[in-house]
Amino acid sequence: LSIYIDYDSKGEPLAHEVFTSIIKSQHRFTYRQVAGLLESGDKKGKFKEALPVLLMMRDFSQTLRKLRVKRGSVNFNIPEPEVHLDPDGRVDRIAVAEHNIAHELIEEFMLAANQEIAKHLDRKEIPSIHRIHEPPDEDKLSHFNEFIDGFGLRLPSIHNVKPLSLQKLLSKVEGRPEERVVNTLLLRSLKKAIYSENDPGHFCLGFEHYTHFTSPIRRFPDLITHSSLKSFLKKKKCSLKDKKHLRPLVKDYAEQSTHMEIKAMKVEREVVDLRRAQFMQDKIGETFPGIITSVTGFGFFVELADTLVEGLVHISNLRDDYYIFYDAEHMLKGQRLNRTFKIGDEVIARLTKVDISLRRIDLSIASDR
Repeated sequence: LSIYIDYDSKGEPLAHEVFTSIIKSQHRFTYRQVAGLLESGDKKGKFKEALPVLLMMRDFSQTLRKLRVKRGSVNFNIPEPEVHLDPDGRVDRIAVAEHNIAHELIEEFMLAANQEIAKHLDRKEIPSIHRIHEPPDEDKLSHFNEFIDGFGLRLPSIHNVKPLSLQKLLSKVEGRPEERVVNTLLLRSLKKAIYSENDPGHFCLGFEHYTHFTSPIRRFPDLITHSSLKSFLKKKKCSLKDKKHLRPLVKDYAEQSTHMEIKAMKVEREVVDLRRAQFMQDKIGETFPGIITSVTGFGFFVELADTLVEGLVHISNLRDDYYIFYDAEHMLKGQRLNRTFKIGDEVIARLTKVDISLRRIDLSIASDR
């Protein structure tokens, strides 16, 4: 099932058509191959026909991206870990996942297709699954505002906040030392995106209508979207009888999809944590530069530079003072020496223990950076 969208030169959709299709692939590219072609050209002349198309796709995807950001879509910059295994299945290295111009190209076209399909479903009044993201709670934004005040930053208002305000804030910290911590804390202050039979829009993307359409071979909600669309391709609208039948089904599908997504993400985190522990088990006693990513009443988590491995500095390992946890400031503070540990602080951490069965990495503080 495909959607064909006509755009003007500014990136505004003019018309679209949804139809069943057969797609014939002319080439099989990796993201890295496409990024190389776009950045360095086709020096060997192997892709004379494909390169002009890729260049046009790059240029137009950037037009779509700029328009989306201008309208308030929030783009977070938070690196993700990528685990590399050797031929024997052991962890060879953990690196920051690559994100290049080819990834952006695909992202923009996927977002465009998902958005137009959601509009199409709305116009035809077809009950289906939607990917929704509700506005944030004012209490959480208030805490976030208090924290970023220490960096000389402030949201203009926490009442009826618009995604454009959040994107402007992230643009301000781009390239600054506090960029990572502001991105991380803002993301934690927002609600989680879920699947729903309702269509209130996607706050973070700044879209009035949004669904998942582009991955039906790996994601159940997309498959339901395809099924809904195919049932009504030749009809102008969905009948009242059809709506009555479909709505309870779609509600169940949406709830199940959200539940399974949460479950899948938990499994993924556990696997990454296991691989991190395996990678670090022979490095006991070594020191690493890192940044504090989370602070709790029982200690704080430090993400080690380059590898994105995260470990816990338990409060019992802070023996130089008695530390109190300040929730609003995301900070532990010593009562005698006034030493503080807060989100975003750079430290030198020493690896003290690795527990593979618990997927836990314990650290101590060697020194502040």
